[in-house]
Amino acid sequence: MKKNGFTLIELMITLMVVAIVSAIAYPSYTSYTEKKDLAVAKHTALQLAAELEKFKNKNFSYKGFDPSYLYSRYNRATGILYLPIDSIDKTALFQLSIKDVSSGLAISSGNTAVTGQSWAITVERMPLTGDLKQPKNYDLLLTSTGIKCMTRTANIVKGLTSCGDNDADW
Repeated sequence: MKKNGFTLIELMITLMVVAIVSAIAYPSYTSYTEKKDLAVAKHTALQLAAELEKFKNKNFSYKGFDPSYLYSRYNRATGILYLPIDSIDKTALFQLSIKDVSSGLAISSGNTAVTGQSWAITVERMPLTGDLKQPKNYDLLLTSTGIKCMTRTANIVKGLTSCGDNDADW
């Protein structure tokens, strides 16, 4: 009489193979998605930098630049754009800010302290209940003076001048 089915040993071996493949695949997938998210953030920052330069060529200043025509979710009052573009502040991975270097205020704000002679774009990882959503990823800084750096040290790009001692070019 022939019995159909699998033995317990065969099922355990199959389960072990699936577990090993999953243990190898998950970190690779996580790393890939973090690199993709960083590439999107870099692209958005570089696109805004190009638009800022176009704006200055027409207006002789960066003051009053409003990227709402490119990104409808750009908050003009705060100068913040959440990335990815289709996300809201609770689901966003990055927070992009466009600031006047001399005042630290949003370029698009109507504040008189904004000179509009230089800008800085910061891309910072969003916090997730005390920690960062992507702790292994980078914060970015891009300025009109040519600084392009990235760092894993949180909150250091807020100074708008460098990414600290452990910065890397991108």
